[in-house]
Amino acid sequence: MDTNIIVAICAIGLPAMALIAFLIFYSSRQGIKARVIKIGNPILLVGYQIETTEGNFKEDDEKLWDQYKNRRATVENRKEAFSSLSIKKKLDGDKWRYSIGTIVNDYSVTPADLVKFEVPNGLYAYVRFKANDLATWRKKKEKIERFMEEKWIPESDYELDYSTDAFEMEYHDKRDAENTRIIILYFAVKPKNHQA
Repeated sequence: MDTNIIVAICAIGLPAMALIAFLIFYSSRQGIKARVIKIGNPILLVGYQIETTEGNFKEDDEKLWDQYKNRRATVENRKEAFSSLSIKKKLDGDKWRYSIGTIVNDYSVTPADLVKFEVPNGLYAYVRFKANDLATWRKKKEKIERFMEEKWIPESDYELDYSTDAFEMEYHDKRDAENTRIIILYFAVKPKNHQA
């Protein structure tokens, strides 16, 4: 091959490759994007509910999910066939109320072993992501929680709203594939009081 052709290919190809590498690096550094929505009508759910503490949360979370996943397909009057929603509410001290349920059209058919609860109206910051397995899901969730607490909230016009019945929510939709789920994390927020 002629040396001039090789030089020409390198002159064109290397900058293009460098640009592609930069764009890939830049897009990967952009990372998490949070948006704010207003929920105007309560979202109705039926499922299970417990009170737990910060120290017991992981263990109680796993137990409740195990109990719920065997029951959710039997819930009548489901609004969404493939989804579930978990809700955390801050109580006194290190206590939390934790709920997992199925979104329903109304409460006309509520089995005796399930409780009714809802997502109240309000402002919520949310981040959407996909996960293919439990380890990925947990890793991404922890990363998003850190991002919201350490970066997004301090730099935004909002602060976390602990007073609501749905402080933190986790929406799961498994319609894509057997092992892939779309997850949306919601955080209750309110405008910051800038008078100080």
